Amino acid sequence: MTSAANNAAMIARVLTEALPYIKRFNGKTMVIKYGGNAMSDELLKNSFARDVVMMKLVGMNPVVVHGGGPQINHMLERVSREMETSSGITAQQRMIIQCVGKYPGMTASQLAAQFHLDAGTVSTALDRLERKGLVERRRGHRDRRRVTLGLTAAGRAIDREVTGTVENAVELLLKTATADEVACTRGLLRTLTDLLEGEVSPKTKSGRSRSGSPMARSSGNTES
Repeated sequence: MTSAANNAAMIARVLTEALPYIKRFNGKTMVIKYGGNAMSDELLKNSFARDVVMMKLVGMNPVVVHGGGPQINHMLERVSREMETSSGITAQQRMIIQCVGKYPGMTASQLAAQFHLDAGTVSTALDRLERKGLVERRRGHRDRRRVTLGLTAAGRAIDREVTGTVENAVELLLKTATADEVACTRGLLRTLTDLLEGEVSPKTKSGRSRSGSPMARSSGNTES
């Protein structure tokens, strides 16, 4: 059998296997996360583009969500290093300062819950900020066991809008993004959070009702 005949046979077999799914998802919106090696390998990029075009041709509505994880991580680390050089704090420490500045009187456990971080991780970050004279722990007048957080004068001086920070880039992004783009991103992040929580706590995941699953909460004409 010639090479052309082999290719034709393979395409026919793939289409035959895909036909039930083509019928099932016809007219549906498919959200595709594009990232990782598929963004750097030329062969994978071409293959991905062909697959997206094929999905459109058979009646689906593919929506490509750009991943860019490694690139984003690289730039976050770069900006964080530059922030530490210019202001003496990292991007993570700046987030803590902003949160404490916005909610003065919060406790360390409340701060950890706000960022979904381990209490020990937050405590270590607070120790560093306290040594730098930016954050202070305050004991309650009535209940000495209760310790709240607050900014020092130096911390309040840092807690202001400046360029060259991570949150400044995020604010610029949100100003230029459409409402649909923000809603789509929020939905994907919410679903990812639910799925990760299920991986961390399998018992909780298995105990969920079908209506409470992330996919069951998505809209009727959207598949991911």
